[in-house]
Amino acid sequence: MKWPRKIKLMVRWSILTAALIAAFWGVWYLVAGSVPVTQLFAISRWWDILLGPIFAVVFVFLLTNDWILEKTLMCQSMNADFFGVGLICCPFLGLVYGLEIGLITGVVFLPLLVMTLCPASIVRKKIKDFLLAKEE
Repeated sequence: MKWPRKIKLMVRWSILTAALIAAFWGVWYLVAGSVPVTQLFAISRWWDILLGPIFAVVFVFLLTNDWILEKTLMCQSMNADFFGVGLICCPFLGLVYGLEIGLITGVVFLPLLVMTLCPASIVRKKIKDFLLAKEE
């Protein structure tokens, strides 16, 4: 994938994630009167609005980088569907159990799992099918 397309995807997903997270914590604030604070770092959950676009950029870069996709040829029997499940579960874990758990599973565990278990041909095909479906 060429860089102008990657940058477009990064900007679009960054704006979408920031808007969704801001809407979620905005509604939370209106209902509860305050936004929770993480336990380990003692920072407000409003900072999640900035972390969402960072995750979006990292995931778009990982999913469209040919060098990384070629390095994932270690196990041909795994299916790439668990990666989509992980993209849903990691932010959910972050919202329910705290920012630290979401960061650890999303940034450390999930990419390592994908790069070691998932064949590049399956990941590349799923990404290509997803992007072509968006263009139609």
